[in-house]
Amino acid sequence: MDNQRNRPIDGFDRERRFAGLSPEALERFRSVAAARFPDREGGETEREALLRSLAHLRNRVGFWCALEALYRYQVTTGFVLIDPKEMEAERIRTVSDPETGVTTILQWNPEREWRRDHGLLIERGIVAATEADLLIHCDDSGKPCYLCRQNIEAMNPGEVLLDVTLGGDVYYAGVNFASICDNHYTVMHGEHREQRYRSTIPSSMNDFVDATDGVFCAVYNGRAGASIKAHEHLQSTTEPFPVESVRIEPVHRIVETGGVTVSNPAYPVPLWIVEGEQRRSVERMSDRLIRAWHDLDGKHTENLIAVRSGTIYRFFILLRQEDRLAGPGKQGVMASFETGGVLVLSKSGDGSPERADEWKTFQEAGLTEIRRMMEGVAPESDLVETFRQQVERSGRSTELETH
Repeated sequence: MDNQRNRPIDGFDRERRFAGLSPEALERFRSVAAARFPDREGGETEREALLRSLAHLRNRVGFWCALEALYRYQVTTGFVLIDPKEMEAERIRTVSDPETGVTTILQWNPEREWRRDHGLLIERGIVAATEADLLIHCDDSGKPCYLCRQNIEAMNPGEVLLDVTLGGDVYYAGVNFASICDNHYTVMHGEHREQRYRSTIPSSMNDFVDATDGVFCAVYNGRAGASIKAHEHLQSTTEPFPVESVRIEPVHRIVETGGVTVSNPAYPVPLWIVEGEQRRSVERMSDRLIRAWHDLDGKHTENLIAVRSGTIYRFFILLRQEDRLAGPGKQGVMASFETGGVLVLSKSGDGSPERADEWKTFQEAGLTEIRRMMEGVAPESDLVETFRQQVERSGRSTELETH
């Protein structure tokens, strides 16, 4: 699963995370990393001291360093339900696929279900009892939006948000308290607007990748896997996705134009990869492909993963359909983590066909079962083939030029 992305991988040389950083940035990091959270100054609260320290890291080293420091802080304060670094090796399995070159990770993470236990979340200090009149954007059942900043400040007093401008809009990055992996963040749009694809999404994702010097990726679940569809948001992590190592043969390269390559490698979920050094060209091409996929059927959506490998921007487009959200052996919906090769399993079954025993899946699933699970969320094959033919025809004409 080794790759060239500028992010840490436990079990590998952690210095590789700095591969894309300048020597000056690396030296600044090493000089301040040991003193990330200085003592409080006179009259400061702990939160004020934290924010001052994070601002110091952000200015001296980079946004990525502030994000990593904040994540560790939120772990030590108990805000994160389980520290991914402390997850026992027995709860992780890997299965390699010689055809695709991808090594899928199966993770047994029942603590993810604790996010549904309101009493536990109050006990842990993650959620606070809040007067209803302080909350905004409630749904028909009276449940408030969990991604609006005003609601977070009222309901989640222990959560710390860092602002970042993406695509010209303000977003807020907050640690995901039900983390799947290390440095797992939710990045919420500053406005309460629906989670639905817009042509600005690719540039916003790459803005986040660039803001973190390529140390973090950016993830967008679209309408396939986003648990909160009423509020636009991204996710992010420093951990690489297994799909990044997918094998790309010459026959998989469908379009090469304007310094951008579009590939369609073999993978259980229809996968298109757009990559090149010209960031804007990568974004324009990605947007054209996504919009063409949407135009085929109103149920079409996407899972997106944006990464930077040195000077190369890589955009992974996994084609999805809104009514195909879980495959055999999986109860919960499958989003970008799952289609990207990290199968998060957290629910025990009750013996019924409708409620798959994910613990059994974790223990027993091999390559055949994993492929079947992935193929279970793949869109209708005839539309996937129609889309491929459209891209091939466009590649032979001038329709997909990136100028």
